[in-house]
Amino acid sequence: VIVSLERPGYRVKRRKYRRSKVGKRALISREEAIEFMKEKFGVEIV
Repeated sequence: VIVSLERPGYRVKRRKYRRSKVGKRALISREEAIEFMKEKFGVEIV
């Protein structure tokens, strides 16, 4: 299973009109994503 996590506001980078850079606070680290999945869904990450 492949999952893509992003914070609210990340669409700014992907949209076609008025694209802009996303700040450091909008990015999610690998460790942060793994911790989120464990907390919210009780998933074991291999």
